[in-house]
Amino acid sequence: MSRLLLGAILLMNWASIADARTSFIGTASVIDGDTIEIHGQRIRLFGVDAPESRQTCVDAAGRAWRCGQRAALELADMIGRTTIHCEQRDRDRYRRIVVRCSKGGEDLGRWMVGRGWAVASRGYSNDYIRDENAAQRANRGIWASRFEMPWDWRAARRGRSRDQADRLSGSSAGAAHRIAERDRDLSIADVEPIAVPRPYGGAAPDVVNSSSW
Repeated sequence: MSRLLLGAILLMNWASIADARTSFIGTASVIDGDTIEIHGQRIRLFGVDAPESRQTCVDAAGRAWRCGQRAALELADMIGRTTIHCEQRDRDRYRRIVVRCSKGGEDLGRWMVGRGWAVASRGYSNDYIRDENAAQRANRGIWASRFEMPWDWRAARRGRSRDQADRLSGSSAGAAHRIAERDRDLSIADVEPIAVPRPYGGAAPDVVNSSSW
């Protein structure tokens, strides 16, 4: 066998192994609006950022509603029990797998941004900016309400956590608190997979009593 033929065979085998490592195909559990799980592997949608699971938005009447939970439910409804195809695009700064997923050829990230349940993650990709602009003009999803960008919401939480740690005056309790907060920030999600059925049975948002914040 010639070296050229042997090299070609090895290259084909390597490509097959690479595909096996970077493709995820199956039914998915939704963790939050930009994170899913397939065959026990949690993966993030490429180029999008959805409200966090505990994040709330404020509608035109001044009522807080669970927009993070709603985003997850919309994604779960879109996916259902259909097999989806995901291809790894990257790993983020926390080494989490980032993928582009499709259902029947439709890009899930574009679907979420276009319907206003996620925003374009400009720090990583410009692919969905036009979809975001269209959703904003049409007041779709979270764009019908006032909300913090997901990255600002996370940053504010980290700031509050650091303040709490500082008040512990660098004690061993403070160190343990900082470690716990770091581990929470590094986790893909701090909630269980969202069930597909919608708890509020329609388009009306799940209103939150602001006194419970």
